[in-house]
Amino acid sequence: MPANGGRLSAVARQRLVREVQSTASTSSPTTVLPVPEANLSETTSTSKDQVVESDGSSEDEGLQTPNQFATLVEASAVHFSSSREIEQLTDRSVKIKLSRGQKCVVLGTYTLWVKQGSISVYGAILHATTAVYRVYAPATHALPSIEAMSSSAELQLDSLNDGIRELPYVGLRGMWVPFGVKPSTSSFYVLGHSFDQNPKAPRQLRELDITCWKSLLIEFSRADISKPRRILICGRRSSGLSTLVRCIFNRFLARQFAGPDSARQRGVILLDLDTNMPEFAPPGMISLVHIITPVFGPPFANSLPPYRGRSSRILAKHFLGDLETRDLVNWHIDRISGLLDLEKNFRVEFEGAPVLVTCPKWLNGIDNTTASKLWMKMSPSDIVCLDSGPMSTHLGPWKSLAERGNCRIHQIPALVFDKISPVREHDLQMQSYFHLRPTPINHPFWNDTPVLATTHESVALTYGDDGAQISVIVLLGGHVAPEDTYDALEGNIVAVVALNAQSATDAACDLSAIGANSHDGDRSGIYRTEEDLPRWQGQGELERSFPFPAEHSCCLGLAIVQKIDIPNRKITLSNAADLQVHGIQEQDSPVALVVPKATTDGRFRTAWAQKEMHIKKSDSQTK
Repeated sequence: MPANGGRLSAVARQRLVREVQSTASTSSPTTVLPVPEANLSETTSTSKDQVVESDGSSEDEGLQTPNQFATLVEASAVHFSSSREIEQLTDRSVKIKLSRGQKCVVLGTYTLWVKQGSISVYGAILHATTAVYRVYAPATHALPSIEAMSSSAELQLDSLNDGIRELPYVGLRGMWVPFGVKPSTSSFYVLGHSFDQNPKAPRQLRELDITCWKSLLIEFSRADISKPRRILICGRRSSGLSTLVRCIFNRFLARQFAGPDSARQRGVILLDLDTNMPEFAPPGMISLVHIITPVFGPPFANSLPPYRGRSSRILAKHFLGDLETRDLVNWHIDRISGLLDLEKNFRVEFEGAPVLVTCPKWLNGIDNTTASKLWMKMSPSDIVCLDSGPMSTHLGPWKSLAERGNCRIHQIPALVFDKISPVREHDLQMQSYFHLRPTPINHPFWNDTPVLATTHESVALTYGDDGAQISVIVLLGGHVAPEDTYDALEGNIVAVVALNAQSATDAACDLSAIGANSHDGDRSGIYRTEEDLPRWQGQGELERSFPFPAEHSCCLGLAIVQKIDIPNRKITLSNAADLQVHGIQEQDSPVALVVPKATTDGRFRTAWAQKEMHIKKSDSQTK
């Protein structure tokens, strides 16, 4: 008699007898024990299951088993009793068995351990190993399905409580719990096997269906490892571009870890030029990233903690802020070229690593000369365009260059997966970035304390004289009068840019040429406001006279200006985990504070951080 009290059918009883006899005689050779939170670079594959076509010799031949999980109806969640298909190990852990082609969808945060067989999830094909993978599947984004790729597969899901579910909600509730379902002690909910989107049911969840990308993923995964692909990926916003990028590098990484040991440390290099929704860096950044572990979640769950040992890491990043095609000028191109040059230098260290380049919309309008220079540095072997139109503007600057060279163009339809607005997703990613805290392990952890309340994460930097730690303040975009610098700075987000000796010398020369007490706004260089703030006032438009070239500077990260102490000439910053500003106090090199342009839709504002304080106060009053 099964645990749920139901009567077994004759076929089920025969199957149970076979299982008992098989268990008594021999144990499964592909069942492995997990290494909790194991780094994938330190694990080895213990399964020889390969993804092959079905030979039709299943034990359940003759039974119609399209999927053993019930389709969602109204509650959007199913509470399973123990059975052959799903076993409730504890109130926070389940074991699931799937047959080839069967799949299930899970909402929430959890760790995934493939105990037997092979599965496909988020573009990656995972075999039974000792590795434990973290998966983030909020209701605001399409939910990835877990599909069996071998004749049978067994996996275990365990609750994952790393703090991300406890982030203060700002405009979104129920991200991690199905609508109409009472929250449980588990951090995840096993759902049905498919979702048919109904416009009349906006709360209905959506499955991440990447069927139309399978042929492309298979082609890339079969590429010769000795000749790594260099793939340029472009398309319109909200077209599934970031999801496709994730699926491609997941497929590459999963193949590496299933291959020989020599291939496992190559990883994948990502040159992320998307400033609107970067994959690993905060909004406004372009970055060069070395990825060595698959990623199963949206960008706000992918923030990388400070580099520790052998883990994925951001090799370099520059801050560009909000950017449109009409705003693109030389200093933007200078930073893109700088990352491309740096990627070339890393080819020796990560020899054989595939390279992905995300090409944002604001690069569509570049001139042919600039496009040719960038093309030579990118040297793509393939272009993937998420726009099937024959005259796609996203292919505009690259199509003729690809046709003249040996570069294949893959045009596929754009897909819309997620239900979250770009502005809300921007704030969510910014919120995740600032709440991330350093840990002694190579895994992220989020603190739920409001950002503006974490005084222990703040640092005060001097700005008042020639030897100050802050040498200059740069305001991007707009026309802010010098006397309004204080208001534009206080309480806002800033990018902290480290300057090397050359940039620091140039800034010092500008300062000495003007004089510390100068208030002549018509002169070039650094202008001292009434508060003695060193405001950059270069010749001509700031967009064309940005004072620091890429080779003489790098972005350390983002911070929020909490306080400007005029009497003591200090600026207090609330910093994120990757911004090691305490090291600035111990070094001679100064920094620049770059204030992004405020957008009309509210991006790069700190309204979300201020709301956190009200939420925390309301919660404490109700307790």
